[in-house]
Amino acid sequence: MRNLFLFIKQFYPLFLFLFLEIIAFILISGSNAYHHTTFVNSSHKVTGVFYEKQDNITEYFELKQVNEVLEAENAMLRNKISRFKTLADSGKVDTVGKVVYEFWPANVINHTTQKKYNYFTLDKGKKDGMVEGMGVIDSKGIVGMVTNVSNNYSVGLSMLNNNARTSVKHKKSGAIGLMRWTGNDVLTHYVEDITKTAKVVIGDTMVTSGYSTFYPEGIAVGIVTKSELREGSNFYDIEVRLTSNILSLEKVYVVNHHDKIELDSLENIPE
Repeated sequence: MRNLFLFIKQFYPLFLFLFLEIIAFILISGSNAYHHTTFVNSSHKVTGVFYEKQDNITEYFELKQVNEVLEAENAMLRNKISRFKTLADSGKVDTVGKVVYEFWPANVINHTTQKKYNYFTLDKGKKDGMVEGMGVIDSKGIVGMVTNVSNNYSVGLSMLNNNARTSVKHKKSGAIGLMRWTGNDVLTHYVEDITKTAKVVIGDTMVTSGYSTFYPEGIAVGIVTKSELREGSNFYDIEVRLTSNILSLEKVYVVNHHDKIELDSLENIPE
Protein backbone atom coordinates (compact mmCIF):
# COMPACT_ATOMS: atom_id res chain seq x y z
CA MET A 1 0.00 0.00 0.00
CA ARG A 2 2.85 2.34 0.87
CA ASN A 3 4.41 1.75 -2.57
CA LEU A 4 1.08 2.59 -4.22
CA PHE A 5 0.90 5.95 -2.42
CA LEU A 6 4.49 6.70 -3.38
CA PHE A 7 3.72 5.86 -7.02
CA ILE A 8 0.64 8.16 -7.05
CA LYS A 9 2.60 10.94 -5.35
CA GLN A 10 5.41 10.67 -7.89
CA PHE A 11 3.12 10.78 -10.93
CA TYR A 12 0.42 12.99 -9.43
CA PRO A 13 0.97 15.85 -11.93
CA LEU A 14 0.58 13.47 -14.87
CA PHE A 15 -2.62 11.93 -13.47
CA LEU A 16 -4.06 15.39 -12.79
CA PHE A 17 -3.20 16.53 -16.31
CA LEU A 18 -4.88 13.49 -17.90
CA PHE A 19 -7.95 13.89 -15.69
CA LEU A 20 -8.35 17.57 -16.64
CA GLU A 21 -7.81 16.73 -20.32
CA ILE A 22 -10.61 14.17 -20.20
CA ILE A 23 -12.95 16.64 -18.47
CA ALA A 24 -12.13 19.31 -21.06
CA PHE A 25 -12.66 16.89 -23.92
CA ILE A 26 -16.06 15.84 -22.57
CA LEU A 27 -17.15 19.49 -22.09
CA ILE A 28 -16.06 20.44 -25.62
CA SER A 29 -17.75 17.48 -27.27
CA GLY A 30 -20.93 18.12 -25.29
CA SER A 31 -21.22 21.82 -26.16
CA ASN A 32 -20.17 21.65 -29.79
CA ALA A 33 -22.14 19.56 -32.31
CA TYR A 34 -19.19 19.01 -34.62
CA HIS A 35 -16.89 17.87 -31.83
CA HIS A 36 -19.66 15.73 -30.36
CA THR A 37 -20.24 13.98 -33.70
CA THR A 38 -16.52 13.45 -34.17
CA PHE A 39 -16.22 12.03 -30.66
CA VAL A 40 -19.15 9.65 -31.15
CA ASN A 41 -17.88 8.46 -34.53
CA SER A 42 -14.39 7.93 -33.16
CA SER A 43 -15.69 6.04 -30.14
CA HIS A 44 -17.84 3.85 -32.37
CA LYS A 45 -14.85 3.11 -34.58
CA VAL A 46 -12.70 2.16 -31.59
CA THR A 47 -15.51 0.07 -30.12
CA GLY A 48 -16.08 -1.61 -33.48
CA VAL A 49 -12.43 -2.56 -33.79
CA PHE A 50 -12.47 -3.88 -30.22
CA TYR A 51 -15.57 -6.00 -30.80
CA GLU A 52 -14.16 -7.29 -34.10
CA LYS A 53 -10.98 -8.43 -32.37
CA GLN A 54 -13.02 -9.94 -29.55
CA ASP A 55 -15.19 -11.80 -32.05
CA ASN A 56 -12.12 -13.13 -33.89
CA ILE A 57 -10.64 -14.39 -30.63
CA THR A 58 -13.93 -16.01 -29.63
CA GLU A 59 -14.25 -17.70 -33.03
CA TYR A 60 -10.68 -19.01 -32.74
CA PHE A 61 -11.33 -20.66 -29.37
CA GLU A 62 -14.62 -22.08 -30.64
CA LEU A 63 -12.96 -23.76 -33.65
CA LYS A 64 -12.44 -27.01 -31.74
CA GLN A 65 -16.14 -27.24 -30.93
CA VAL A 66 -17.08 -26.35 -34.52
CA ASN A 67 -14.72 -29.02 -35.87
CA GLU A 68 -16.23 -31.63 -33.58
CA VAL A 69 -19.71 -30.76 -34.84
CA LEU A 70 -18.53 -30.97 -38.47
CA GLU A 71 -16.87 -34.34 -37.78
CA ALA A 72 -20.11 -35.71 -36.38
CA GLU A 73 -22.06 -34.37 -39.36
CA ASN A 74 -19.57 -35.84 -41.84
CA ALA A 75 -19.73 -39.21 -40.10
CA MET A 76 -23.53 -39.09 -40.24
CA LEU A 77 -23.44 -38.28 -43.97
CA ARG A 78 -20.98 -41.11 -44.63
CA ASN A 79 -23.26 -43.49 -42.75
CA LYS A 80 -26.25 -42.38 -44.84
CA ILE A 81 -24.29 -42.82 -48.07
CA SER A 82 -23.22 -46.28 -46.97
CA ARG A 83 -26.80 -47.19 -46.13
CA PHE A 84 -28.24 -45.95 -49.42
CA LYS A 85 -25.46 -47.69 -51.36
CA THR A 86 -26.36 -50.94 -49.62
CA LEU A 87 -30.01 -50.46 -50.59
CA ALA A 88 -29.10 -49.65 -54.19
CA ASP A 89 -26.79 -52.67 -54.50
CA SER A 90 -29.46 -54.96 -53.10
CA GLY A 91 -32.15 -53.55 -55.41
CA LYS A 92 -34.27 -52.25 -52.55
CA VAL A 93 -36.00 -48.92 -52.91
CA ASP A 94 -37.69 -48.61 -49.52
CA THR A 95 -36.19 -47.02 -46.40
CA VAL A 96 -35.56 -50.30 -44.61
CA GLY A 97 -32.15 -51.85 -45.06
CA LYS A 98 -29.19 -53.24 -43.19
CA VAL A 99 -26.23 -50.92 -42.71
CA VAL A 100 -23.03 -52.87 -43.40
CA TYR A 101 -20.48 -50.13 -42.72
CA GLU A 102 -20.57 -47.38 -40.11
CA PHE A 103 -18.11 -44.49 -39.70
CA TRP A 104 -16.98 -43.15 -36.33
CA PRO A 105 -15.05 -39.86 -35.98
CA ALA A 106 -11.76 -40.00 -34.09
CA ASN A 107 -8.73 -37.80 -33.44
CA VAL A 108 -5.12 -38.76 -34.17
CA ILE A 109 -3.07 -37.90 -31.07
CA ASN A 110 0.24 -39.28 -32.35
CA HIS A 111 1.66 -40.66 -35.58
CA THR A 112 5.02 -41.36 -37.21
CA THR A 113 6.11 -40.96 -40.83
CA GLN A 114 9.89 -41.39 -40.91
CA LYS A 115 10.19 -45.07 -40.01
CA LYS A 116 9.82 -48.29 -42.00
CA TYR A 117 7.01 -49.44 -39.72
CA ASN A 118 4.97 -46.33 -39.01
CA TYR A 119 1.90 -46.22 -36.79
CA PHE A 120 -0.73 -43.80 -35.47
CA THR A 121 -2.60 -43.48 -32.16
CA LEU A 122 -6.31 -42.63 -31.84
CA ASP A 123 -8.23 -41.19 -28.88
CA LYS A 124 -10.81 -44.02 -29.05
CA GLY A 125 -10.65 -47.41 -27.32
CA LYS A 126 -12.65 -50.42 -26.21
CA LYS A 127 -15.09 -48.24 -24.29
CA ASP A 128 -15.95 -46.59 -27.63
CA GLY A 129 -16.49 -49.92 -29.40
CA MET A 130 -13.04 -50.15 -31.01
CA VAL A 131 -11.67 -53.57 -31.95
CA GLU A 132 -8.60 -54.78 -33.81
CA GLY A 133 -8.84 -54.92 -37.59
CA MET A 134 -10.95 -51.81 -38.15
CA GLY A 135 -10.02 -49.69 -41.14
CA VAL A 136 -9.23 -45.99 -40.75
CA ILE A 137 -9.80 -43.31 -43.40
CA ASP A 138 -9.73 -39.53 -43.60
CA SER A 139 -11.69 -37.14 -45.82
CA LYS A 140 -9.51 -37.93 -48.85
CA GLY A 141 -8.56 -41.60 -48.65
CA ILE A 142 -7.41 -44.58 -46.59
CA VAL A 143 -5.07 -44.14 -43.62
CA GLY A 144 -4.46 -47.59 -42.16
CA MET A 145 -5.82 -50.30 -39.89
CA VAL A 146 -6.28 -50.64 -36.11
CA THR A 147 -3.93 -53.28 -34.65
CA ASN A 148 -4.00 -52.77 -30.88
CA VAL A 149 -6.74 -51.51 -28.58
CA SER A 150 -6.77 -50.50 -24.91
CA ASN A 151 -9.70 -49.20 -22.90
CA ASN A 152 -9.22 -45.57 -23.98
CA TYR A 153 -6.88 -45.63 -26.99
CA SER A 154 -6.08 -47.49 -30.20
CA VAL A 155 -2.90 -47.94 -32.21
CA GLY A 156 -3.02 -48.48 -35.94
CA LEU A 157 -0.72 -49.69 -38.69
CA SER A 158 -0.20 -46.76 -41.06
CA MET A 159 -0.21 -47.00 -44.83
CA LEU A 160 3.43 -45.95 -44.43
CA ASN A 161 4.36 -49.36 -43.07
CA ASN A 162 6.27 -52.14 -44.81
CA ASN A 163 3.72 -54.64 -43.50
CA ALA A 164 0.77 -52.79 -45.02
CA ARG A 165 -1.00 -54.62 -47.84
CA THR A 166 -4.28 -53.33 -49.31
CA SER A 167 -6.58 -54.87 -51.90
CA VAL A 168 -7.31 -52.16 -54.49
CA LYS A 169 -8.89 -51.91 -57.90
CA HIS A 170 -8.45 -49.76 -60.97
CA LYS A 171 -11.49 -47.50 -60.90
CA LYS A 172 -12.03 -47.43 -64.68
CA SER A 173 -11.62 -51.12 -65.48
CA GLY A 174 -12.36 -52.76 -62.12
CA ALA A 175 -9.12 -54.79 -62.31
CA ILE A 176 -8.00 -55.99 -58.87
CA GLY A 177 -4.45 -55.55 -57.53
CA LEU A 178 -2.47 -55.48 -54.30
CA MET A 179 -0.95 -52.23 -53.03
CA ARG A 180 2.16 -52.10 -50.85
CA TRP A 181 4.74 -49.61 -49.57
CA THR A 182 8.49 -50.20 -49.80
CA GLY A 183 9.66 -47.23 -47.76
CA ASN A 184 11.53 -45.55 -50.62
CA ASP A 185 9.20 -42.55 -50.94
CA VAL A 186 6.78 -41.38 -48.27
CA LEU A 187 3.82 -40.93 -50.60
CA THR A 188 4.60 -43.49 -53.33
CA HIS A 189 3.00 -46.94 -53.18
CA TYR A 190 3.19 -49.82 -55.64
CA VAL A 191 0.33 -51.83 -57.13
CA GLU A 192 0.90 -55.38 -58.34
CA ASP A 193 -1.07 -58.03 -60.25
CA ILE A 194 -3.05 -55.75 -62.59
CA THR A 195 -3.01 -57.13 -66.13
CA LYS A 196 -2.43 -55.19 -69.34
CA THR A 197 -6.09 -55.57 -70.33
CA ALA A 198 -6.92 -52.91 -67.71
CA LYS A 199 -5.18 -50.19 -69.77
CA VAL A 200 -3.94 -48.18 -66.77
CA VAL A 201 -2.61 -44.69 -67.56
CA ILE A 202 -1.11 -41.87 -65.51
CA GLY A 203 -3.80 -39.88 -63.73
CA ASP A 204 -6.14 -42.85 -63.21
CA THR A 205 -7.54 -43.50 -59.74
CA MET A 206 -7.12 -46.56 -57.53
CA VAL A 207 -9.87 -47.29 -55.00
CA THR A 208 -10.53 -49.97 -52.38
CA SER A 209 -11.78 -53.25 -53.83
CA GLY A 210 -14.23 -54.10 -51.04
CA TYR A 211 -12.64 -57.57 -50.75
CA SER A 212 -12.01 -57.15 -47.03
CA THR A 213 -13.84 -55.92 -43.94
CA PHE A 214 -11.34 -53.08 -43.47
CA TYR A 215 -12.83 -50.67 -46.01
CA PRO A 216 -15.99 -50.48 -48.10
CA GLU A 217 -15.64 -50.62 -51.86
CA GLY A 218 -14.79 -47.44 -53.72
CA ILE A 219 -12.85 -45.44 -51.09
CA ALA A 220 -10.11 -43.39 -52.78
CA VAL A 221 -6.60 -44.79 -52.40
CA GLY A 222 -4.27 -43.00 -54.78
CA ILE A 223 -3.60 -41.45 -58.19
CA VAL A 224 -1.44 -43.31 -60.72
CA THR A 225 1.90 -41.54 -61.28
CA LYS A 226 3.61 -44.32 -63.26
CA SER A 227 2.21 -47.13 -65.39
CA GLU A 228 4.50 -49.40 -67.41
CA LEU A 229 4.07 -52.93 -68.70
CA ARG A 230 6.68 -55.17 -67.14
CA GLU A 231 9.09 -56.50 -69.75
CA GLY A 232 8.17 -60.03 -70.79
CA SER A 233 5.04 -59.98 -68.64
CA ASN A 234 1.32 -59.33 -68.96
CA PHE A 235 1.29 -57.24 -65.76
CA TYR A 236 1.81 -53.56 -65.07
CA ASP A 237 4.38 -51.92 -62.84
CA ILE A 238 2.24 -49.22 -61.24
CA GLU A 239 3.12 -46.43 -58.83
CA VAL A 240 0.44 -44.38 -57.06
CA ARG A 241 0.51 -41.32 -54.85
CA LEU A 242 -1.78 -41.53 -51.83
CA THR A 243 -4.79 -39.23 -51.76
CA SER A 244 -5.05 -39.18 -47.94
CA ASN A 245 -3.42 -36.53 -45.72
CA ILE A 246 -1.05 -39.19 -44.42
CA LEU A 247 1.69 -36.72 -43.40
CA SER A 248 -0.57 -34.46 -41.33
CA LEU A 249 -3.24 -36.67 -39.80
CA GLU A 250 -5.65 -35.00 -37.39
CA LYS A 251 -9.28 -35.96 -37.98
CA VAL A 252 -10.10 -39.47 -39.19
CA TYR A 253 -12.99 -41.92 -39.40
CA VAL A 254 -12.92 -45.46 -38.08
CA VAL A 255 -14.69 -47.98 -40.32
CA ASN A 256 -16.93 -50.40 -38.43
CA HIS A 257 -18.10 -53.42 -40.45
CA HIS A 258 -21.13 -54.80 -38.59
CA ASP A 259 -20.48 -58.40 -39.67
CA LYS A 260 -16.69 -58.27 -39.33
CA ILE A 261 -16.38 -60.78 -36.47
CA GLU A 262 -18.66 -63.30 -38.17
CA LEU A 263 -16.92 -63.02 -41.55
CA ASP A 264 -13.41 -63.14 -40.06
CA SER A 265 -14.25 -66.23 -38.01
CA LEU A 266 -15.60 -68.04 -41.08
CA GLU A 267 -12.72 -67.08 -43.36
CA ASN A 268 -10.08 -68.04 -40.79
CA ILE A 269 -11.36 -71.60 -40.33
CA PRO A 270 -8.44 -73.97 -41.15
CA GLU A 271 -8.98 -76.30 -44.09
